[in-house]
Amino acid sequence: MTTDLLLVNAIVGIVIPLIVQLLASRTSPDWVKVVVNVALSAAVAVLAPLVTSPHVDWKIVALSFVQVFAVAIVSHLGVLKPAGVTGSEGAIATKFSGGLG
Repeated sequence: MTTDLLLVNAIVGIVIPLIVQLLASRTSPDWVKVVVNVALSAAVAVLAPLVTSPHVDWKIVALSFVQVFAVAIVSHLGVLKPAGVTGSEGAIATKFSGGLG
């Protein structure tokens, strides 16, 4: 994995919880938010290596998925939710209602 790919994965992994919060309503079941998170992480894991390198190996895609998903979960639970940005009572959920679920 190149440094560029690691950086792209980390940055997008931090942004994914914000996108999940916008796409899922505040009353959505947790499984809906997990499915959206996994789907976005999988999409990034496939697209990011294509953007940063002309030759893509499926091992890199798998590692990218693990990295993006882990960063998304850690940033949500460790930073964004405690700061009141994401979560059912977070700033995004209270300002933007609607979404899936």
